[in-house]
Amino acid sequence: MRESGYYPMGAEHDLSAPYNQKEPPPITQECSVRQTMYKTVELETTNYNVVKGEDGCAEYELGEIDWVDEFVKQHMTIQNLLIELKKYVEHDLSMSQTGRQRYRLKWILQEIAEWNFENIEVEEE
Repeated sequence: MRESGYYPMGAEHDLSAPYNQKEPPPITQECSVRQTMYKTVELETTNYNVVKGEDGCAEYELGEIDWVDEFVKQHMTIQNLLIELKKYVEHDLSMSQTGRQRYRLKWILQEIAEWNFENIEVEEE
């Protein structure tokens, strides 16, 4: 055999050399993915009473407030954002796009469809 290239002497045809080893074929494994995201927002509520504090100043006494309900009324959830995104992607897909653009838009729609929503939590700061 004739040596060529810039391999160390005797290593070009050495099957145990790292650059001559083949990658094993990929396998598929089903996994569950959980991502945590948050944002801090100011929410308005009318569910409170004004009481006189010890110093004579007015204080707000909050009742049992459903902060999730308040959030959903005033902001979009991630689920709702994805629903809106899906509409825009479907519209773009209906327009004439290149093959690459269509592939990307279909991939985005598939990614959106694969997410499952479990819960939403809102905490007072």
